[in-house]
Amino acid sequence: MLTLCSVKYLEQLQDFLKDLDYTPIKIATITGRYYAMDRDKRWERIQLAYEGMIGGQGEWSDDLVKTVEARYTAGETDEFLKPIIACKEGKIQGYTLSLRR
Repeated sequence: MLTLCSVKYLEQLQDFLKDLDYTPIKIATITGRYYAMDRDKRWERIQLAYEGMIGGQGEWSDDLVKTVEARYTAGETDEFLKPIIACKEGKIQGYTLSLRR
């Protein structure tokens, strides 16, 4: 089953984050689980997600929704989204990491 529902949840998350009354939280990177949650221990897959989160390597986007929609148009589904970088300052530094499924 092909999944193309990230946009719906991404919009909900962005709306929620905008409404926070304290220090703003930003989405830094989006990557499909094929890369970020590989179970076959294939470094070449995991490396793409790792380099996106740690090194800020991937497609730069100032509009995540439009970028994901463009990926859908190109035939890429949620599971196979290669890293999309939305906030270069959000690269993992130290020990803070949040993964969502």
